Amino acid sequence: GVLSLQDRHYLTGKTVKGGHSHDPSFVVRAPYIYPLYKIHKLCREQIIDKVIPPNRMVTSAVNGPTYRIGVFLEAILKPISTKYCEGELVRDSTDFLNEVESLSSSGTFQDREMNLAAMDICALYPNIKVELALCAVRHALETTSAYESDQIDAIIGLLQYTLGNSVVHYRGDWYISLEGAPTGNPEIPPMANIFVKYGLDTKILIDPRVAPINKLVNRSRFLDDIWSCWNDTAEAFFRFLEVVNLVGSEIGITFTGECGKSVQFLDVTTTLNNGSISTTMFVKPTDSERYLNRRSYHSKHTFTGIPFS
Repeated sequence: GVLSLQDRHYLTGKTVKGGHSHDPSFVVRAPYIYPLYKIHKLCREQIIDKVIPPNRMVTSAVNGPTYRIGVFLEAILKPISTKYCEGELVRDSTDFLNEVESLSSSGTFQDREMNLAAMDICALYPNIKVELALCAVRHALETTSAYESDQIDAIIGLLQYTLGNSVVHYRGDWYISLEGAPTGNPEIPPMANIFVKYGLDTKILIDPRVAPINKLVNRSRFLDDIWSCWNDTAEAFFRFLEVVNLVGSEIGITFTGECGKSVQFLDVTTTLNNGSISTTMFVKPTDSERYLNRRSYHSKHTFTGIPFS
């Protein structure tokens, strides 16, 4: 079969002899949702006035009904998404800075007419079209993996099952997700990366309304945030963005954006100046400037990871 006995045991808990594992991780619990408030979207005056910030609903799916399938799919899709999105995907700010340094060394920024552009996909997860996401994952598997067709069919089938059976429990009732992809499921981030790449390169940027006015080059992306060089004026970029959003709205991908000699991406400000580029740390105006005491009892990896995150 497509799944090995080890795979079947991991997914279902059933042993080779027909019994069932007593591992507590096989005990299913009810998933629930909670709001993740985006306080950084507010200015200081709004915070002082106690304006309720926008939020994203996150699903806590750990040990939920489809969680083990999600973890299984994540292990398959994560390396596939990395390979499929090779050349544009950055892991973090440090990786992005290395990419900028590489571009600078190759003389990319010597054109004094060049601008920089930053784009952010609007509400990516809630707007993902499931059928298009499945097509995107299939395309990634067929072009970047050695899986046989029956294995690809099985992977797509499992992904379709998890997307179609994403449930949460709230105040005694059960709710099923009808649109988009649930934030919090382990298989969703690599699937979303594949979806964005597929949507941009096979649907939006090749559209005859977009292709002639597309002056994006050297694209870098962190999930739904995009940084790029722009070989035209800022005015031309915003006209381009209008057309991109017109085309992208058909598949659930629309953007906000900025363009000029200086733009922000992740926690980095990139600035062009007389044929060269400089980078500085970008700190949001609402940053609380709180620091973690090195004597805290946090795990060691917390301290070593902070400078890179």
